[in-house]
Amino acid sequence: MKNIVFAYSFILLYAVSILKPLYPFVDYIINYDYISKVLCINKDKPELKCNGKCHLKKELKSAEKEQE
Repeated sequence: MKNIVFAYSFILLYAVSILKPLYPFVDYIINYDYISKVLCINKDKPELKCNGKCHLKKELKSAEKEQE
């Protein structure tokens, strides 16, 4: 029984470590409207068509530093 719990715990931790870098993408997709209208650095320059990608890049850099 302990071996099964250990195995499931190991698999869960492994899955979380693999999926954690995907969190900024999922957050961007779910909160697209809010990010593009409120958090976007370039919202005053609509000709750039950033739509919050600047925020996504910032979050990805943050996640990369955290992973190291």
